[in-house]
Amino acid sequence: MVHALSRRTGWLLLVAAVALPALAPGGVAAPQGAGGSSTAGPPAEPSLRDQAVGAIARASNLFARDLYQVLSKQTGNLLVSPLSASAVLALTWLGSARQTAQQLGSALHLPQDYQHVIYGYRALFNSFQARDSRVRLSLANRVFVRRGLGLREDFRRLANETFLAGADEVDFSRPADAAFALNEWVRVNTNGKIEELFSEDQLSESTTLLLANAVYFKGTWQTKFDSTLTSEQPFRTPKAMAAAAAAKAADPAKAGDALRSNARTVALMSVTGDFPYARLPDLEAQALRLPYVGDRVSMLVLLPDAVDGLPRLEAALSKLEVSTLLAQLHVEEVNVWLPRFSLHTTVPLNGALQELGLGGLFNGSADFSGIASSPIFMNEILQKATIEVNEEGTEASAATGGVFFLTAADLYNFFRADHPFMFFLLDDQTGTVLFQGRFVEPE
Repeated sequence: MVHALSRRTGWLLLVAAVALPALAPGGVAAPQGAGGSSTAGPPAEPSLRDQAVGAIARASNLFARDLYQVLSKQTGNLLVSPLSASAVLALTWLGSARQTAQQLGSALHLPQDYQHVIYGYRALFNSFQARDSRVRLSLANRVFVRRGLGLREDFRRLANETFLAGADEVDFSRPADAAFALNEWVRVNTNGKIEELFSEDQLSESTTLLLANAVYFKGTWQTKFDSTLTSEQPFRTPKAMAAAAAAKAADPAKAGDALRSNARTVALMSVTGDFPYARLPDLEAQALRLPYVGDRVSMLVLLPDAVDGLPRLEAALSKLEVSTLLAQLHVEEVNVWLPRFSLHTTVPLNGALQELGLGGLFNGSADFSGIASSPIFMNEILQKATIEVNEEGTEASAATGGVFFLTAADLYNFFRADHPFMFFLLDDQTGTVLFQGRFVEPE
């Protein structure tokens, strides 16, 4: 009997796999033993450890770019944690074999060196355990297995040592109790921002295994926005601007009324300060990095020059890496206007992963023999995310009066995000993209 492997990933934002047959995942020769040796710790030399983490961070970012390009085909606002998705897939990779391992390794852009992958993930996830009272950034993984499944000990051990993913036995024949246990883990690891990831009807006694991930971040801006300058302003969408243009052609005096009636308002926050910034003429956009206290995490905002320029910008980024954009930033004085916004999304990832060449994960041809002795295949990958951005900072799991000075453009670099834009939440220590999304219109 083939059982379903049901997997869910959960994460939060702010203001956002062990025992391997003859080969290690990806077809790379593993150390002695089915799952590879997990007793050798990370490389002793910091330079080697940094190389391993750098390789995994770059792999995660390449996967992030691929995943976003697929998901961006949908309309509307978008929020996704590529790190959360890649973490669960990498955990699955640990217990995959043969063609399944190769497909996962290719889609995740994993290095060919098996130990490099293991050391890199171990060091990366350990880095998220560091505690700083000024900022909270955490990443948690968990394996929920049906009682009596026969989870391979190599997978259990290596998942725990590499991904810090402990394993819990769950009675999936009692869906209500199972859903409560799983959601309680999600709630705790997202600081209560995501209270339900699994519903009772998503689980059944045919569910054998569930791999979960949760990312949570809460931070305060290094340079806070001045709440007395926050003001309600029209958010200019292509639809609203087209209506205003049509009205102007008929009667110039009615253009303003047409814009206001077709554009939703948003609370625009304002701050002026020294920030990493760049004009990107090749992309017809501006880039701005807003750091959080602690210098561990920052938000990168990409603003198209044109109101309808976001699709062109997204297409151009399919050929670029985030590191290339960051290298072009220089600290300059910038007058910033950014919406106060929140996004809450539920993203089924099955279709996107199939477009990325992982369709075999969802049928009986997948080889997860390194996870359990019973044949299993993946049933569903679901990610739920939330972001809240305000004057104080951001929480990702995740109208006030003011004055707007038109003359600011003459005095500073002027970054007014009153039309659709993209954003990234970055781990500055490793260069990893934690969250990525776009804000197209107020919700």
